[in-house]
Amino acid sequence: MIDALAGMRSSLGLEAPLPTRRDRRAVGGLLERVRSRNADGERTSAKDEVLRVIAWIPSNTFWLRRAMTGRALVANWPDIVNDYAVDLIDKQRAYEAQAAERDKPRPERGPHRHTWLCSHVLAELGCTSEQVQAGEHLQEQAWQIAFRMNAGAQERTSANTGAHPVREGGA
Repeated sequence: MIDALAGMRSSLGLEAPLPTRRDRRAVGGLLERVRSRNADGERTSAKDEVLRVIAWIPSNTFWLRRAMTGRALVANWPDIVNDYAVDLIDKQRAYEAQAAERDKPRPERGPHRHTWLCSHVLAELGCTSEQVQAGEHLQEQAWQIAFRMNAGAQERTSANTGAHPVREGGA
């Protein structure tokens, strides 16, 4: 555990003081506390839990500044573990919110209405929007193309639904 703490700090370019006998004793006591708290009482699960928290510490700069030695880790353990648990809860909530947003039904979009500066109209004209805006003749052609495209889309929609475009209030 002490080596994991020192390795984590060293990999970030932070000071990693050499562990003392008191550091080793404190971390050993922490492992016993964590093990006795766990229902199954397995020593490996206590080590795994402590290692997970040590691996999380770099994401929380508050504890990264304070957990320099084994004794500092043990002295702050209840608060560190609490922040670790809260961070996991926050991440789970964010994931669930993201999943809910992603899975939310999207409103159906109506058919595209072509305008005189629509990319489809401009493509058929073979002009840019600047060219069309600059010339009255091109504007008139663009309006006619947009009208024709919209009328064709209305007829296709009506044919699919069985409604007659003129009799059913269509254009």
